[in-house]
Amino acid sequence: MKKNLFLFSLIISSLFLSTSVNAQEKGDIFVGASTSLSNGRLVDLQPSPEIGYQFADKFALGVNISYYKTNQSSFDSYTFNVKYYPGQNLKPTLKTFVKGSFGTSFADDGSWLAGLQIGGTSFLSKWFYIEPTIGLVYSEYPDSYSTRFTTGFTCGIRL
Repeated sequence: MKKNLFLFSLIISSLFLSTSVNAQEKGDIFVGASTSLSNGRLVDLQPSPEIGYQFADKFALGVNISYYKTNQSSFDSYTFNVKYYPGQNLKPTLKTFVKGSFGTSFADDGSWLAGLQIGGTSFLSKWFYIEPTIGLVYSEYPDSYSTRFTTGFTCGIRL
């Protein structure tokens, strides 16, 4: 747990070392990959490629494909998300956001997930960005359900 807290603190502090490049602008397209760590266990690692579009100054839409695996189960899904960037930037290169997401399994088994996260988008250069997040995700499977705390990290490029 201490290692996870240290890693997350290191990621957050790197946000404040970013260069002075404007954050997202309406019309930007983002391509990246994310991973999340659930309940502090490395076995819950979730890699996820994603693409997003900034359709307004305060809103972005995205979609990602995920594969979530634990010792008990696995879950592959496509997830749609909406990011809301409230208020002013903390600095020109950093925008905080709230992200809501909903996804369903590729398998036709009725599985689904929903989540709520908070985080920040920081541009380290004109094109490269990082996004650390924390949040809660609820998943429902045909024979069970789970609620988990997640920490996540996304990196990508602005097109």
